[in-house]
Amino acid sequence: MSYVAEPYAQFVEDLLTSLTGGVAREAFVYAIDEAPFRLSPPGPIVPLSLRVYGQLGGAFVRFVRDTDFTLVVTTDAQRLANDYTIQWKTQSDGSPAAGATLPEEGTPFYVNYDHTGPSGAAPLLSDRNPGSVVRLFAESYGREYAVVSRQLEAIYKAAFLDTSSNSSCSSASYGAAAPTPSARRCSPARRRRRPTSSSPRAPRCRRASRRR
Repeated sequence: MSYVAEPYAQFVEDLLTSLTGGVAREAFVYAIDEAPFRLSPPGPIVPLSLRVYGQLGGAFVRFVRDTDFTLVVTTDAQRLANDYTIQWKTQSDGSPAAGATLPEEGTPFYVNYDHTGPSGAAPLLSDRNPGSVVRLFAESYGREYAVVSRQLEAIYKAAFLDTSSNSSCSSASYGAAAPTPSARRCSPARRRRRPTSSSPRAPRCRRASRRR
């Protein structure tokens, strides 16, 4: 699994959903052994509000309901409530069904939705329209989150030779190994041995002056 930066619009949607009483970023890991992917809503889910997004092809994408996945609703007679499960459209061997796209194996995917539970039926903040205070707040914070996410992606890519930039490779190859001026002065190759009394000294030769 690799780190992938999330887009600005996704951060804004997550913040808006959370601030207005919905459930944002309910996390799962896409793997055959992890199924079924059962949601845990505080109340009945509003089906049209369901959004699922995850990693595909080195980027975050939003998956399409009834094309990539379906929402399966079953009734639990003991709890007198409904169970909600994300069911991906796959073939018997686990490959995508015709026309469907699936998250990359072993990567996380997230689910956002609204519900009619206690906190979702009458939220304290409800205005998601453009220009509202809630949306402006979400867009401001979403921009900061998106910048940090891009920076983290660049740091992650710089750790590998296949994805690092030229400047990163140059810094790793030359910048880190370059000795400092103090190290050059103190290097063993530049140190001179002081002659001791026991060490023989070579006789000094003087040039004879030439007389014209």
